[in-house]
Amino acid sequence: MVDSLGSKLKEKSVIFCAGAGGVGKTTISASLALTLAVHESKSVLVITVDPAKRLAGALGLNELGNDPIEVDLSEIEGHKGRLYAAMVDMKESWDQIVESCADTEAQERIFANPIYQNISSQFVQSHDYIAVEVLYDLYGRGDFDLIVVDTPPSRNAIDFLDAPKRMEEFFSSKLLRWLTMPYRSKVFVSAFKPFNAVAEKILGSAFLAELAEFFVDFQSMQEGFLERARTVSKLINSDQATFIVISTASEAPINEASFFITELFERNLPLAGVVINRCLPQNLLDREVASSAQKLDDSQNVLVAKLMGHYLKEYPSIDEDIGRRLSPIINRVLSEVNSNYLGLAELYSSEIAYKSKIGVDSAEIIEVAQERGDISSLPNLLKMLNDIW
Repeated sequence: MVDSLGSKLKEKSVIFCAGAGGVGKTTISASLALTLAVHESKSVLVITVDPAKRLAGALGLNELGNDPIEVDLSEIEGHKGRLYAAMVDMKESWDQIVESCADTEAQERIFANPIYQNISSQFVQSHDYIAVEVLYDLYGRGDFDLIVVDTPPSRNAIDFLDAPKRMEEFFSSKLLRWLTMPYRSKVFVSAFKPFNAVAEKILGSAFLAELAEFFVDFQSMQEGFLERARTVSKLINSDQATFIVISTASEAPINEASFFITELFERNLPLAGVVINRCLPQNLLDREVASSAQKLDDSQNVLVAKLMGHYLKEYPSIDEDIGRRLSPIINRVLSEVNSNYLGLAELYSSEIAYKSKIGVDSAEIIEVAQERGDISSLPNLLKMLNDIW
């Protein structure tokens, strides 16, 4: 699987990277896009959500926004393609949607409406939908051979798949009809006069008017919204798209990854592979190392005494009092080193158990080592997934 993953991905137009928050999804997405651009003569775009500053610096995303910026690959020798990066900007994205879906008069009213001004940068649960919208726009341009989408952080990765459907449900919901009814029905106004009177006292009449006006104008964009949502749904369900699930080898992320994989299978959506990030090295379970650690744990005081005896014999000029003072220090250092090793070995055993619960064949899993290096350099970012070719 490791040898064939690259060739499998290069045939796609869109790769969705999904998983729980905090597993390094954005970094893996960027590394994947970089790897594809280096090994293939393709124009590759990575759409990120809130990248860390070091990663943004490596990608050249110091000026963040929806418009793709080309990443300078000159320090990567022999690269074949080109890499671009964009970051989802909530406010900019909503403004672009309004400009695309509303007529000129409605645009002016929406942009001037305080309700829109307050919520456009933090619209409830809209990260998933906005990522879909940005994908719609950038995919529709036809400027890129392959797009890697870093799906938004979420309590549940499945939210991204359901974002187009949720938008469609919102436009047909009773809530939207109720919010816009005052502008469409005199009967409604009369029937709900007592309620409106109470609401006006609590919220203010100006707020209620702005709220109703906003949703009336919002509803006027329904066809544009739904057309875009359906187009992206078709793309997600097409043979041009595939998914990479990203996790770490710990309980909560593995459980979410397993749930997401099950959802993909139930929806007949393709899974290209699973990336387990921040894995501990396999040699933690090396038998010789483990045996040495156990011996040290069992007879450390004796070993330190022998070591100091040998040291004082080799260097007789050293005061024995120094040796006596060094012994407890060496003991503490060795105890800490040994304890850390045994703790990491136990943790690695737990990782093996968690990885076995992921729900896919081990050949489908790519393990990425826990990195101590700085991801602010492209060569280090490339090393993470360079072996998939």
